[in-house]
Amino acid sequence: MNIRYENIKNKYIIYQVKKHHLIIMIRLHALLSHGFTLIEALAFLFEQLNIKDKNYKARFYNLLNQGSTCFELFKYLVFPNTVLMQIYFAEQYGALPNTLKKCHAYYSQNVKLTTQFYKSIQYPIILLIIFLFLIMILNHTVMPEFRSMYSTMDLEESTLQNILSVFIAYFPILFILMLALTILSFYIFKFWLQKQTMPRQILFLSNIPIFSKYYRLFTTYQIANQFALFFKNGISLNDIVHIYTHQEESRFLQYLGVTLRNSLHKGMNFAEIMRQFQCFERHFIAYIEQGEKRDKLDIELIIYAEFLLDHIEQFIKKHISYIQPIMFALIGLLILSVYLVMMLPIFEMMQTIQN
Repeated sequence: MNIRYENIKNKYIIYQVKKHHLIIMIRLHALLSHGFTLIEALAFLFEQLNIKDKNYKARFYNLLNQGSTCFELFKYLVFPNTVLMQIYFAEQYGALPNTLKKCHAYYSQNVKLTTQFYKSIQYPIILLIIFLFLIMILNHTVMPEFRSMYSTMDLEESTLQNILSVFIAYFPILFILMLALTILSFYIFKFWLQKQTMPRQILFLSNIPIFSKYYRLFTTYQIANQFALFFKNGISLNDIVHIYTHQEESRFLQYLGVTLRNSLHKGMNFAEIMRQFQCFERHFIAYIEQGEKRDKLDIELIIYAEFLLDHIEQFIKKHISYIQPIMFALIGLLILSVYLVMMLPIFEMMQTIQN
């Protein structure tokens, strides 16, 4: 019982912290820009969160006193991996304040789009839940009465009415089973994917309809930002290979580092190496080639990352705009089915009485 209580309490604390992620990032950027040390800034910001749990606070301050990096502290505060990896590399090359500002822009855009997505589905989902309860009530009250009247009047159900009755009778069960099956399939797929080699993961994720576009956009954005940071700080490609292959936070980056190292030994240039991967947008390679020719690859990649962020926003908004009409159309079909199931027996009985 105590373990369950602790889990619930920890989830609530994490939820509280996540609500303040954006404030932490932008305030930390401001404090670091005004000469505060990382420890001073994060200690001050953590106090403003008003976390009541003493154990959680003690663990955070213990990390702080041990001289933990911003990456380690942000990881404890449950920041998303896309932000963590940017912080991880930025901290090593003295670009933390600027990276925090960029991550804040990316994260705030992500939060805005997520909020927009939830708003677009919450009303249809509430309607669907209410409608499911209505169907279950009809199945236990009205529908048995109609069957009893049909039996008394010695009438047979029409084919359409029979199909609709079966559909309405089993729809709640089918819906719950499909929902449970979808969630189970997702976790099974996630577990299976983690067991695969990185080339197989990339190949699979890059060929899933619709999702593959998101995967390419987010992966390209992350790598473009990282390479822009490296090149801006004068880090050579060989040094980048060493950094990627020796970090332990991301299997994908390790694989990218190994591929870069092996391909460089074969005499391939940077653009040719990146073209081997299926998980990057095709314009990414074009920007690399242009940047190499002009010797301004870091600037090209910074601008390209900004374009990618706008493109990601437009792409997500486009798909969000499809969700509500589709859900309302499905609810409309359900309402029509219930209406026909209730009215068709009445019309048939009236016709029988007239005859």
